[in-house]
Amino acid sequence: MSAVIKSLPQVNLVEDLRRLQSEQFDHDETYHREIARLSFHHRMNHMALHFSKYVGQIEKARLNNDYALLNKTIIDAAIISLSSANILNIPLWKILEHKDIWNWADCLKAADKLSDIVLPISEDLGWYSSSMMILSGNLAKACESLDHVEDFPFRKEMSKSVEAIFFASVIAADQQNLDVPREIRSRLMSVKEKWIYHGE
Repeated sequence: MSAVIKSLPQVNLVEDLRRLQSEQFDHDETYHREIARLSFHHRMNHMALHFSKYVGQIEKARLNNDYALLNKTIIDAAIISLSSANILNIPLWKILEHKDIWNWADCLKAADKLSDIVLPISEDLGWYSSSMMILSGNLAKACESLDHVEDFPFRKEMSKSVEAIFFASVIAADQQNLDVPREIRSRLMSVKEKWIYHGE
């Protein structure tokens, strides 16, 4: 793991991640009912489109040195991976249990099984952009295979991709000195404030 990653203050990551994922579930059920009521298949297709959008935004931000767009997209990718994990019934926090993990930068080290699909971390975020291209492509392949009813382990591949996107995103956020829980909750609040019953 590269020494360039900047560690945030020590927190109980397992509990923090469990709360984040639970809050994401409640948020989606209330504020994104049009998606929450879709079938599993259509929900995962929708998430695959989100990740494809983020691949383009990340590369556009890198090419234009647009760090505001880059940071926003990293957090959005983390949020959508939390939503996707809930759809797949994946408790992301359990990946961190029984591990010597003290900051968000260490998350990928805890998820050893992801190391073969996330590229080596470097000073710039080229690793993140390329990893997102690969992972979103893997997720799209799984969705497409389900469309065709192919003999393909679509759930396994969806799960691997979603897990890897989340942990890659929180590491990219750490490199950008972003406080992951605070940024996620702030982003979700901006969505809540648009709802007609917000504050009632």
